[in-house]
Amino acid sequence: MSARDDATDPAVTGILPPVQSVGYGKPPVQHRFQKGQSRNPEGQTAGSKVRQAPEFNPADQLTSRMILAEAYRSMRTTGFSSCQAIQAVMRAMSVSAMKGNRLAQKTLAETVRRVEAEESARSLAN
Repeated sequence: MSARDDATDPAVTGILPPVQSVGYGKPPVQHRFQKGQSRNPEGQTAGSKVRQAPEFNPADQLTSRMILAEAYRSMRTTGFSSCQAIQAVMRAMSVSAMKGNRLAQKTLAETVRRVEAEESARSLAN
């Protein structure tokens, strides 16, 4: 080693470079964001677009017909009796509510209240 190398060698001079704190949330200094730059300078990759989910439009008659056809589809239940799908769902929700499921209790109570209000309004209109 030459004298010049000895002057810059930390082992010889006894002056060590500062220890960088590296760990979770503390990347090495050379990989941190530069001052004044907080975003990707190269921008979004080509071809990538933000995709939005298609909107559900209940006014769409094809969708409404399909939903109603499925809700009123006749099916067999465990007791070998035949009922409509929506009736089986309401039975399952009722059983779940009786077993203590809070969400089923709330949903069932709100549904019954709404149907009773519609029925009373319909009877008053006639």
